[in-house]
Amino acid sequence: MLRFHHVGCAVASIESALEFYRPLFPKISSPIAVSSQGVNVCLVETGAGIFTELVEPAAADSPVKNLVKKGFTYYHIGYVASDFDAAMALLVDLGYRPQSTFHSEAFGERRCCFFTSPVMHMIELIEE
Repeated sequence: MLRFHHVGCAVASIESALEFYRPLFPKISSPIAVSSQGVNVCLVETGAGIFTELVEPAAADSPVKNLVKKGFTYYHIGYVASDFDAAMALLVDLGYRPQSTFHSEAFGERRCCFFTSPVMHMIELIEE
């Protein structure tokens, strides 16, 4: 039901972070504004269909801004769901706490939702 898609990394600046990715990985998206989350993201393909998502705060109240300030970098794992609604229900049944569902510009306006696991790990569910 779920397929690994990306690791989300908080960065102060996408451009600065890309200096270390460009020599290794040529497939890099342009930065994309995800207005509902107050961030800009850039996807670096590190393997066939596997990405590192660089997430830069773009708003003063962006939660990512606090992660960067505290030195957190890797903060979530993204999964694509073949059946988004069933996956959401299963995660809730397993004790994951959902945040608001949103449509992400980074994924062609498909539905996404962040969840916190019972052991405080964050995942992002992405509609296939």
